[in-house]
Amino acid sequence: GAWHVAAAGATRTMAGSAGLTASAPAEAGTHVELAMPPTDRIDIAWTRPVILPPRPPQFEVTGAIAWNIDAGRQQISARMNVRFLGGPADRLALAIPAGAVRCEITGPDVREMRLSGGSAEVFLRGKVTGQTRLNVSYELPNGTAGQGAGAVKPLPAPKLADGHWSGGTLVI
Repeated sequence: GAWHVAAAGATRTMAGSAGLTASAPAEAGTHVELAMPPTDRIDIAWTRPVILPPRPPQFEVTGAIAWNIDAGRQQISARMNVRFLGGPADRLALAIPAGAVRCEITGPDVREMRLSGGSAEVFLRGKVTGQTRLNVSYELPNGTAGQGAGAVKPLPAPKLADGHWSGGTLVI
């Protein structure tokens, strides 16, 4: 539970399972020392802990992206360091530009990858916490109908659903 102790306008809070350690079993109770100002009255209240529902994780991405542009295609290679914020995940959704070919996604925690249209679903080896690394590569052919032969497409970076790039290096 959570204890709230107030005295003369000063409030102290203790939450969690203090005292429940290997050397202090549950029967030993909770023990804490709180420094409070001298007063004639001390109010003590106890409330049950609030259990928050699990939230889907969000992701912070750093890394490097390299584009190699030649007459017929763009080759994109990205090394993405993905930090998990708010909980573990067992899969990642990655936006890949439509028309990408030779798509490959690897990493120490990647079990498999499935492409579908403009996205890739990356299945991890169980629930991963903290961070992981993705190596993403694909090619985009230049020049589509209406753009003229050899027209270079915009430089689309791989994007992680529920994630944002917070820094990195771009090489063209």
